[in-house]
Amino acid sequence: MRFTRMAAIASGLTFACGAGATTSMTQTPPGSMHDPLLIDGFDPPAMPAGATRIVMPPVKNIQPGQEAMWCQWVAAPFEKDTDVLEITGAQSVGGHHAIMYATTAAAPLGTTRPCTDEDLTSVRYLGAIGGEGVTGAAGQLPPNVVYRIPKGFGLMANVHYVNYKAKPIDGQAVLDMKLAAKDESRVVASLFVNIDVEVDLLPNKTASMDVWCTLQDSLRMFWFGNHMHVLGTSAYTEVIRGDGTKEMLRNDPTWSPEFRFNPTFNRWSLDSPLILNKGDKLHTRCNWNNTNGNEIYFPSEMCAGFGFYIGGGVQIDCIKGEWGT
Repeated sequence: MRFTRMAAIASGLTFACGAGATTSMTQTPPGSMHDPLLIDGFDPPAMPAGATRIVMPPVKNIQPGQEAMWCQWVAAPFEKDTDVLEITGAQSVGGHHAIMYATTAAAPLGTTRPCTDEDLTSVRYLGAIGGEGVTGAAGQLPPNVVYRIPKGFGLMANVHYVNYKAKPIDGQAVLDMKLAAKDESRVVASLFVNIDVEVDLLPNKTASMDVWCTLQDSLRMFWFGNHMHVLGTSAYTEVIRGDGTKEMLRNDPTWSPEFRFNPTFNRWSLDSPLILNKGDKLHTRCNWNNTNGNEIYFPSEMCAGFGFYIGGGVQIDCIKGEWGT
């Protein structure tokens, strides 16, 4: 089974970092894609004061049992650097996640299509919601920390739907963004992910996976956590320094399914971040118990260590040990 780089980046990290409560109203800024019609049964809550709402076009005719991701181009390239203070929003029934990216990948506004590797090779994470609008307070960024949309980058949403019903459904999301002019006094958050996509869990069996990454650059981390889905039992990520000493970044000895959307982090202050040095090795270990009687593959389950570092917004994805930005 072949899993693309795109799937590894986008399909599972549905934590809502930077997100708070969900929102609503049909209002969008000049230059953004807007569909004022919401699908039947989708009634997102009211939009927060000061936010801009982006209404995604519906994803039509998702078949029973179908699980897939689509990329949606929702705003033209920005004319100047812009800070993202907060992203909130909601998804309709069947929604697994909606992630907003800044991107240089070009497509006509309003385009909705299955994502390709090329769509997610030049992206910067800006925030997300997960699971039919579920967001977590654990994802609130520290004060004065933002994501940043660079000049010349547009907005592209990655949306994921799972139809667990007996008939076709339509899916839709709204994302509400609080934006501000670039401010050099703010700290820019950048996403780092250590992940392996070759997950294969046999029915009624326990399983483990070890994910390794050798750092190609030094990083100043201020958050770090682990990520699995509902079959996880425990996970940890450690760093092995150049001299062989080990340091625990995050240990979850008992995994809770709610961590999928509301992750737990170890946190360091911005004044004294955790320094990961070039050449250090990250080791993420995940353990599962597949009790549902079916063989489970990525992206239904996954193993990742992830965190946020102080940087210029560049996203780093270490996939099966391959370092990429």
